[in-house]
Amino acid sequence: MVYQLVHGLVLTGGSNVLYNNPALAKTQDFSLPLSGLLVYDIPNLILAALGVVFLILAFKKMKAAIACGLVLSILWPVVLLIWHVAGEKSHFGTIVDILPNIINIFYLLLSKRVKAPFVK
Repeated sequence: MVYQLVHGLVLTGGSNVLYNNPALAKTQDFSLPLSGLLVYDIPNLILAALGVVFLILAFKKMKAAIACGLVLSILWPVVLLIWHVAGEKSHFGTIVDILPNIINIFYLLLSKRVKAPFVK
């Protein structure tokens, strides 16, 4: 989940750089409309904020971290599918980025190792 959080923040930064300087995309017809940027950045920032909440809960070893992790692992694929439908993500990229979330969901639900340290 930490990797996804960092990955999302880096891509958000990159999308803002390309929006402000489209010439960096090294293609003549590249232009990113503000609506496309917002459809990408706003959900990414919400996921990042929820990811930070998850990390805080996990480091404090609170049971709410499991529920927060599940919500995060469900929201990420939903957002990825929205981006895909909006034409901002390829078929392959969508599938590859959804797989870790499916693994996270099963891990959080089924692993005794996950539940053991959360005592509060």
